[in-house]
Amino acid sequence: MKNNSISLIYSILFLFILSGLTSNGNAQTLSISSGFGEMSFVDFYDDTEHFYANYENGSHQYLKLSFNHYLPEVSFMNLYLNLEKSSGTISTSTIDFIFCGVGPTPSLNSALNDKFTIYRMGIGFMPVDLELIRNSNIRFKFGTELSRSFRTIQSSLDDTLLKENSSPFQGNQEESPVRDIAIGLIFEFHFGQLNLGNNFLVSPVYNANVGIFEEIETGYNTRSIRQSLGVALSWDLKPKVKISKH
Repeated sequence: MKNNSISLIYSILFLFILSGLTSNGNAQTLSISSGFGEMSFVDFYDDTEHFYANYENGSHQYLKLSFNHYLPEVSFMNLYLNLEKSSGTISTSTIDFIFCGVGPTPSLNSALNDKFTIYRMGIGFMPVDLELIRNSNIRFKFGTELSRSFRTIQSSLDDTLLKENSSPFQGNQEESPVRDIAIGLIFEFHFGQLNLGNNFLVSPVYNANVGIFEEIETGYNTRSIRQSLGVALSWDLKPKVKISKH
């Protein structure tokens, strides 16, 4: 099932790029980018006297293939395929009360105390692409990404137990609390461009993926924020043609 989903993501991206290459747009750009940063888990619930959650940030890295198709003054197609690896630690506990001769006695039960390393593949669409300062190539992009985890490594901090789920080399061994599908809002800033010649451009990039729905089943509606700094190398397939105004 997961292999079929990954094949579908590849097929959709290929068809979009093919349709763009064969159309009569004003400009088209193909780019590859990579970056490193941090993943943090968040939720919108307050700890209670019976349940609480604690998170520790981990690393995040990605590799992205993007295709931009511009019309005069706008970008109507800004698609990408993304591979990423993220990690972080989640600890959740419940407090039960045991009644004995001297009254209720609290008992702390650790429900989860694990480090997660998650590998994802996703496809994204950023219809908002704005140049913040005219002729500066400082751009803000906004959109959404649908991703699917294809490998999860879950290591317990309480012991040496290691669980690996959906490994390319092994079948499912344990039921993972990591949800297969994640949907996030994408915020991206490009801080200018350096022309390398022959229609090649390089640009520093800040990228943030803010999870919309629950990604880890903890009982706290836990989702992630993945931020990174990287570099994008772009190639103008069809350089922009300036439109004269009368």
